[in-house]
Amino acid sequence: MCGTARLWFDNNEDQFKKWSDFERLFEETFGMPEDLKRFAEGLLRTRAHRPGETYDSNVQDVLSLWRRVDKSMIGRTRRYRI
Repeated sequence: MCGTARLWFDNNEDQFKKWSDFERLFEETFGMPEDLKRFAEGLLRTRAHRPGETYDSNVQDVLSLWRRVDKSMIGRTRRYRI
């Protein structure tokens, strides 16, 4: 875990008496996986190259969104969609 999720974990670790406590609090804080997937799909649909953004940065951001939407997507399909 890293970034915001790691900070959240460090700040709330004492509240986790069992795994289900962690799962419940994590979902309350960061959302359900299905909601996050739908959110990423929406971002991906509307993602455009931003003024001043490098090509590499744009591609990496799009690939990151694809990973959130479908981790199993094959590279060939992903390249086609970009």
